[in-house]
Amino acid sequence: MNKQINFLGVILTIIIIVVFSFMLNYVIEFCYRHSKINVILISIDTLRADHLGCYGYHKNTTPNIDCFSKDSVLFKTAIAQSSSTAPSHGAIFTSLIPSHNLASRARSQAMPEAITTMAEILKDNGYRTISFNGGGQVSADFGFSAGFEIYNSSYTNFNDKVDSAIAWISNNKDEKFFIFLHTYEVHHPYTPDKNYLELFEKDYRGSLPKDISRELLMDINYKRKKITKEDREHIINTYDAEIYSIDKSFGLLISYLKKNNLYDNTIIVFTSDHGEEFGEHGWWGWHGHTLYDELLKVPLIIKFPDSINTSKVVSKMVRSIDILPTLLDFLNIETTNNFEGMSLIKLIDKKSDIQLYSISQLDATCLILPIAVRTEEWKLYEGKLFNLRLDSRERYDIAVKHPDVVKELSEYSNKFMRENRPQTSKTILLKEETIEQLKTLGYLH
Repeated sequence: MNKQINFLGVILTIIIIVVFSFMLNYVIEFCYRHSKINVILISIDTLRADHLGCYGYHKNTTPNIDCFSKDSVLFKTAIAQSSSTAPSHGAIFTSLIPSHNLASRARSQAMPEAITTMAEILKDNGYRTISFNGGGQVSADFGFSAGFEIYNSSYTNFNDKVDSAIAWISNNKDEKFFIFLHTYEVHHPYTPDKNYLELFEKDYRGSLPKDISRELLMDINYKRKKITKEDREHIINTYDAEIYSIDKSFGLLISYLKKNNLYDNTIIVFTSDHGEEFGEHGWWGWHGHTLYDELLKVPLIIKFPDSINTSKVVSKMVRSIDILPTLLDFLNIETTNNFEGMSLIKLIDKKSDIQLYSISQLDATCLILPIAVRTEEWKLYEGKLFNLRLDSRERYDIAVKHPDVVKELSEYSNKFMRENRPQTSKTILLKEETIEQLKTLGYLH
């Protein structure tokens, strides 16, 4: 009997040791993984939100992004702070609106060195900081390389950026990293892979070529070239085919992270700097010239470690300037920076129901930048007031009918601009490489 009891005691002891060992290993692994949360920020230049399946698009442009969104928080109404690349990315990197971050192609200005960027903050907190980007308006010339250990700019497609990121991660898996990936693949000119284009159209018989050049778009926009309904669909299809291409590359990155046990301890932010106009207000395949929603509504999808907040959709309006404060809040990184955005963590957790105001500005040569100020329901732009819930395409100016709303938005904008004084920045001399990249994109001749 005693032998039986002793035997059971030994077995029980072994079971306790095994379970304890398992739990200890789990706790150690959990703590290790969460002590080194990685960050990947992906910006697909010129990607409008409503051309993604997870935002309701009727074409299958983004199967991989749609799947990724189910592990993530999707923000239905994310507003960019500009319809141009440099000032909009400046807002993402600094949580400051364009007239305060000062990144500008139109005025050849870089972000001032006195402004601390996302990369600088993360580097100071132990992150390896790496970027593979398209250069041009996000080149080092405009101040975007500040804080990055590696800042590789090249005008190549997104697949090359993903390959470069995977190669770097493969050699640095044990490092805590922040990687910024950016591509102009969706930006005009639209030059999609023939096989991808055929997924969206098979029998186009119009007069336009397969590739849509910037010069062709200029001819269309200045009425030198007339286009039919079929031509318009063709232009959109070339844009959608390029979205499909970046989606495939995105899928490769996600697959790599999962296979190498990096997906669960990485924050992945998927967004864009601005959208693209397709005739909503007269122009085709263009941006940077207005502040209407086809240019300001961008995708914003954030996957947190271990996919917490899976399949959560936030309907409240948020802004690009909220990305940086949200990341730092989640990572428990304190900073003395005076951000103009706010953390979205409480909004995600439904512990806050705050109504935000959003200010967006054009990139212009003038000192006072044209401005649009909005809430979820209202938008004031060029003296015109739009009710976005009733008039989402911003066609009907109702400023005369709602002077109280005009006054509210104007007063907010004026007070904000008075209280948040801009920095000063010097005019920069662009490097030859940046000039060539800008010429390829059609910004310089």
